[in-house]
Amino acid sequence: MHMTPYQWMTMTLGKQYENGDKYPFQCWDYFDAFIRYFKLNVSDYCALTGYVCDLWRLRDQYGYGKYFEFITDWKQLRDGDWVIWDRGSASHNLSHIAMYFSPNLSLGQNQGSQYVTQKATTFSDMMGAFRFKGWSEISKGAS
Repeated sequence: MHMTPYQWMTMTLGKQYENGDKYPFQCWDYFDAFIRYFKLNVSDYCALTGYVCDLWRLRDQYGYGKYFEFITDWKQLRDGDWVIWDRGSASHNLSHIAMYFSPNLSLGQNQGSQYVTQKATTFSDMMGAFRFKGWSEISKGAS
């Protein structure tokens, strides 16, 4: 299954994702939809605090290295990277996960809406990012 980040965005923008947990339409639900769509064999259980920042802290135990590169410098972000913010961060106080798109847009759910939206945000206070190894090499606009 070949897909670019832009195709993922086109396919999901404006939709809602919910996996049945007690807090509907969270940012985590959107990332969970990504994991299910690509059939990644990883855990996405927020086992430490119940917040999505746990996925970054547990990335090695959960097997994320098989499917993702780990990015720690926000200046190295590329379109399609899944960015995670910690609780207490300046831009996302309760923790958040969303997909990066240049120059400063996040594609995510629960960004002021129950739908997947694009929103201008700050990335310099991220914990880290997951760069999906499965993205197609097709660049934006290529046929």
